[in-house]
Amino acid sequence: MNYEIPKQFFFRIHHVRPRFKCDVENVLLYMADSISGLKPEQKDVFRTDLNSLIKAYPGNSTQTQKTIDNWRTEISSLFSLFQIHGDVVSPGLRAKELAKSGDVVEFFKEFLFLFQYPGGHIKPKSVLEQIEHGVHFKPAQYLLSIFQEAKNRGVPHFRLSKAEVCHCVFNDLRATSCLETPSETLNRILENKENNVTYDESGDVIRYAGDILDYMYIANLLNNFNGEFSLNSSEGLSISTFLSSTLWFSGYDKMISSQSGSIDKVSSLTESWLDYANQALTGLDFTTDVSSLLEEGGGDSGVGLKENTIDPIQLSFEEFVTKLKQQIDSLSTKSIGDIGEGLVTNHEQKKLQKLGLNNLVHLVKKIPTQLSVGYDIQSFEGDGTNNKKYIEVKTTISANPLKADRVHLTANEWNSAQTLRRSYYIYRVQITKKALSLFVVNDPVGLYKTDKIVMTPKDDGAELQFSPQKVGHYEEIVL
Repeated sequence: MNYEIPKQFFFRIHHVRPRFKCDVENVLLYMADSISGLKPEQKDVFRTDLNSLIKAYPGNSTQTQKTIDNWRTEISSLFSLFQIHGDVVSPGLRAKELAKSGDVVEFFKEFLFLFQYPGGHIKPKSVLEQIEHGVHFKPAQYLLSIFQEAKNRGVPHFRLSKAEVCHCVFNDLRATSCLETPSETLNRILENKENNVTYDESGDVIRYAGDILDYMYIANLLNNFNGEFSLNSSEGLSISTFLSSTLWFSGYDKMISSQSGSIDKVSSLTESWLDYANQALTGLDFTTDVSSLLEEGGGDSGVGLKENTIDPIQLSFEEFVTKLKQQIDSLSTKSIGDIGEGLVTNHEQKKLQKLGLNNLVHLVKKIPTQLSVGYDIQSFEGDGTNNKKYIEVKTTISANPLKADRVHLTANEWNSAQTLRRSYYIYRVQITKKALSLFVVNDPVGLYKTDKIVMTPKDDGAELQFSPQKVGHYEEIVL
């Protein structure tokens, strides 16, 4: 028999569920890049500009206006990528940070750290309904508390399914209205496990709890073992930060206390909510620790190393990860950009060594950022000419592989590409829980002039879009 929540405690909470859920990491990186390049504008102008960007996303060119509008609404509602002050809309801090860092894992940590019910990510009518039920719930913090309590009790191999989280936490006012502690909720979950209680696992029923668990996996807070989630113990510092946080959007608090309010009052708090969701998290560092990301491989995510990303000496996956971690840990900084540049510098040196060009190895060098030359690394072709090559490294980090079909160059980088032409390279390094890949594009200006790359001028540089099957190639990374 399926578990049933006592009627007096049943209340289903929800959030906007984006239609791009299955492609959320790619879409968010694209939208963050695009939105961060927009200027503050009047609402109608910003909406038109943003719709044009959404329509430019692969597969959206033939979509109806209603679909494009839905994308815009879902992005603004759930992920708060822009802010509103009066009649002016501007790019949000979360969008700017993601566009600059390329760290999707960090983005989801920050998103989950701030996400709460009730919140401005749903329509005012739904917010008011949650207020009237006394909902006061930060899902990531509550779930991490349950996992941590199970760990403290020494519960062996504790894991939760989406159905368990849905029925024992998300749809139960005892959890969402703070009527009971995470420890008490854990007791009910463990009792159900012991009694082999079953749950309704229908997709429509469990999807909202499932979304949050998936987002916690992307944020590297949880591991995923064939649909069952466990605490990622390698993220101890981030988890402690979540558990100790008292950060909360208090705009609804008086209404929650009285369990009454009005749609007008809720609507008036939209701007404040977007400011809350885009606040600077001063003193907190959720930058992804790549070694932590690789620590447990994220469980069974269904993502494996592609053949063209395996080290040429054919290391086993475990040996490959160990060697990669050693190289990353040897760097003096954990900046994602610096890690990518460190990997590429080592890669270029090892390639020259394999070609017997030891006299050039020590000449491969990382260019100090302050010189602003428009590229990161100087290396050599290794084709017998000893010609120099100039490499701009773009690094992203995510739970799952991202598409290698676009890249943003600053004005300085695009100018250098125009000057250096065939000597200019873009190395796109992608680090995920179970893969390390390197995609190489040579002479982007030449490819643009021959219509193989679409270049869109931006105030801060150039946006390049291309088909990986027709432009560039994957290269085996040498560690």
